[in-house]
Amino acid sequence: MSYRPSPFPRRSVSSVGPFTVKRKQKSKELVDFILEGKSVAELDARIRQLEESLKKAVYEQQKWRHQCRLMETEREKFEQSVQMHYEKDKELLEIEIKTLKEAHLSKVQDLLNTIGRLQKTIDALREQLGKHDIVEEPCSRSDEASTEAILSRLDDTEEAEFIKHLSHLMT
Repeated sequence: MSYRPSPFPRRSVSSVGPFTVKRKQKSKELVDFILEGKSVAELDARIRQLEESLKKAVYEQQKWRHQCRLMETEREKFEQSVQMHYEKDKELLEIEIKTLKEAHLSKVQDLLNTIGRLQKTIDALREQLGKHDIVEEPCSRSDEASTEAILSRLDDTEEAEFIKHLSHLMT
């Protein structure tokens, strides 16, 4: 190995400036405290006081952070419970609506079947009247009166209301 000079220019020792730590700059208050000519004991007491203040501040910060986390957890649990309650209610309402819809469709289907059966009976009776040369007389009752007569024979008031509603829709 041969000696190779450094590519960087050499500096003299006198050209190097004083060493300073920029990361830990002393506060103006501490510098003023030192410049006032305080003793080392007073400086140590002041440092201990500042360290105690720092510890208290860190403790308070951790305490508040902990309380904040507890409140955040409580809020999340509350949101989850409300969401679960909402989902259960939604599920129950969907089941209830489905059941009511099926019952309604079943009633409508039963009524349509009954109307179809009655229409066939009416057609058969008209055919028999025609075979025996009997002329059908017009009904003296209005449609509303005949509906009321049918409804008066029904025991179930809910069914009667449903049929009333259907008859109003058909007219």
